[in-house]
Amino acid sequence: MDGKIRTKAFAGSMAVVSAVSAVFLFIAPLAVTRAAPPDYAGLYSRGDYAGAYEVIRKRLLAIYDERVDNRRIPADFITAKRLEERININDLYRNRTAEGFFIENNIELHNLHLGAARCLFRLGRLDDSLNHYGQCLRFKEPEPGKDDVILSEIADVFRGRGDAGAYARALEAAYALNPENREHSRRLGIALYRTADRKKAIFHLERYVRWKGEGLEEPGLYLLIANLNEDIGNYLETARFYREYLAAKPDDGHIHFALGHLAFKRTGDWGLARASLSRALELLPEGDIFRRSKAYEYSADMAMKDLEFEKAADLYGRTIVYQDRIKKRLEEKDREIEKLASDIRGVKSSLFKKPDFDTYNRYEFLMEEESRLRTERKEGLYSYSKLNAGRVRWNMAECYERLGKPQEAMRYYRECIAFDYDPSGARDRMVKIQLKISRGY
Repeated sequence: MDGKIRTKAFAGSMAVVSAVSAVFLFIAPLAVTRAAPPDYAGLYSRGDYAGAYEVIRKRLLAIYDERVDNRRIPADFITAKRLEERININDLYRNRTAEGFFIENNIELHNLHLGAARCLFRLGRLDDSLNHYGQCLRFKEPEPGKDDVILSEIADVFRGRGDAGAYARALEAAYALNPENREHSRRLGIALYRTADRKKAIFHLERYVRWKGEGLEEPGLYLLIANLNEDIGNYLETARFYREYLAAKPDDGHIHFALGHLAFKRTGDWGLARASLSRALELLPEGDIFRRSKAYEYSADMAMKDLEFEKAADLYGRTIVYQDRIKKRLEEKDREIEKLASDIRGVKSSLFKKPDFDTYNRYEFLMEEESRLRTERKEGLYSYSKLNAGRVRWNMAECYERLGKPQEAMRYYRECIAFDYDPSGARDRMVKIQLKISRGY
């Protein structure tokens, strides 16, 4: 069954290669290519790609000058002096048959076109390189377990042309021709990472990392697999590959935070969540306000659900410190924008009174600065909105109620009203707390 699937994938991919005419990155030395003329192999090995291509081009011209079957007669040569000749030409057109992509087994032509493709790739002439790759495939039947290297090189040309779809399809053809080459799976998994084929990307990347085992030199591949699994809702697998990554990169605070977030929000593994968030707080830079604030918030939520109200209040207090820092930054940004707007109005007024090139340049600069500051403010406001400032204060107030500290609880319910977080509910709570205070309990 697998063989049929691979054959089908190879056939489909070859259609793409033949339509565009194909590509090849020079991986194996030309000197070991069968029937490789020694004159261009030496030039290529010395890096003289232009010289090597010229030798190949002349040899191809000499060969095709002797092969007239597939050459087109110039239209200027066609005359109709006799009716019979004209009829013969029309019959020839009407009775034409379509030739297949594969023409014949001709190792010399195969190698010459392959060499030309590799030289042109090195020279940056990608379209011409693709054409010669396509031609080389017409003169030799692909050999499983061997010629996948040609399709891999074709993929490199497509990548150079910025054609991500054809790049992936060429890699799939290479994989179908030689599944034992795990490098095809690595490249194909990365190529498919940002496409809708997430499960196929996972298959190939997992296949590669399993094969490498402890010898894996790219721990970032674990993150790719984790992200893909998270996209399709496989959260336990996501956590597993985060752990694999952290085994290789234990000091990455961002991934410790991501694992803690996943464990708290998705898998319910609070033991893992606490350990990961605690480690993240040790490693994250102090300036990473958003993650540090959320790490304290999640830890506080868990403590509150465990009825550890004093611990929860302390952790909520820590997250509020970071929330207030973002709020302060937003206020500073507002003052900067206000001052800049005032400067712009002044420069604009000067321009109306007396047009001046230098003044106009200053006006343009100030306008760009204002746009940048407004963008930064918008991003900061979005981050602040995700910190749940109102909900955190509500939980803080509840903790203080449970701890028998009504005045502190009243303070945070007032802040809930200021943040417009369930203001009617906050007022009701404040009324009840006030009644308890007045009654002495």
